[in-house]
Amino acid sequence: MIRSHKNRIFWQQGDRQYIAIQFQSNGEKYYIIGSAVDVTGNAHIYEFKKDIIIIYISSIVIIFIIGFLFSYYTLKPLKDIILQIRDISEHNLNKRLDIPKAKDEIYELTETFNSTFNRLEKSFNNHKQFVTTISHEFRTPLSTLIAELELAKELNVTLDDYKLSIDNALQDANDASELSSALLDFARASYDVSQISFTNLRLDEILAEAKLALLQKNAGYKIGINYMGNASDDDENNYDFYGNPYLLQVAFSNLMENACKYSADKSCHIEIETKTEHIKIRFVDHGIGISEKDLSKIFDLFYRGSNKSFEKGNGIGLSIVKRIVEIHEGKLTIDSEVSKGSVFTVEFPSKK
Repeated sequence: MIRSHKNRIFWQQGDRQYIAIQFQSNGEKYYIIGSAVDVTGNAHIYEFKKDIIIIYISSIVIIFIIGFLFSYYTLKPLKDIILQIRDISEHNLNKRLDIPKAKDEIYELTETFNSTFNRLEKSFNNHKQFVTTISHEFRTPLSTLIAELELAKELNVTLDDYKLSIDNALQDANDASELSSALLDFARASYDVSQISFTNLRLDEILAEAKLALLQKNAGYKIGINYMGNASDDDENNYDFYGNPYLLQVAFSNLMENACKYSADKSCHIEIETKTEHIKIRFVDHGIGISEKDLSKIFDLFYRGSNKSFEKGNGIGLSIVKRIVEIHEGKLTIDSEVSKGSVFTVEFPSKK
């Protein structure tokens, strides 16, 4: 690169710098050219470049070490959580993650995992108990059925004997079928709410369908429905609801059947009341009632109270009803007095 300044010209080739000075003498132009190498400047530039390279490499190394240490200590709690989770299996679901003292994101993550493990443990325990109870409950009718058939094979000699054995075996088979149907309904009612399909419906129609289905199965039952509250021909939307028709019909049918089964007159009186904030359905009977000590356990799966000798059952119906009502964000209550009867009240929030 050539630069000029007044009567001077500067240029450089490699490390050597040149200068040309123009002057005049006796009317003639003359140039004086000089050149030199800036050894000191080049040495400083070289040292500067070397220092820059050393500082750059050192900075990269330091940043890498700091980044590694930072990531190590930042991710260490996550690695500890992963190791603890790997130690938890279906055989030791009671184990929980160690909760850190600092209430930060790691604390929230640990709490979330522990909460998840609590639900898993409860689900596994319920599953084990459910399977164990099912095995026990099915063993009784099946054992009776097998015994009846074996006796028929060994001891029966007349046609009447065989007919009696077949009738007994058929009754045992029907009991097992009813038990399996009840367990299937309970399993459906125990699904995750997100897996159950809901639709717009009318509760009075579901109630009437449940009544007709039950009367077809038990012609001797007497069931009456009384419509109360604000319902009228001018306001048909009072019974509008958002739910699962099949599960609601199962719940209503179980409550009607319980009322009729445990009443001497085999009757159930139903009152349906609609208000702005809720819909109430009462199932009233004048039967044998429920003792005070049985009331707290009456909704437990397979529980049968002191009135079990009055009518056969499997102790599943009310558990199904309670679960179905909870799925629909409702509330199930009972008011009962021994020898006077019971009132089961189902309350659903209005969904208009």
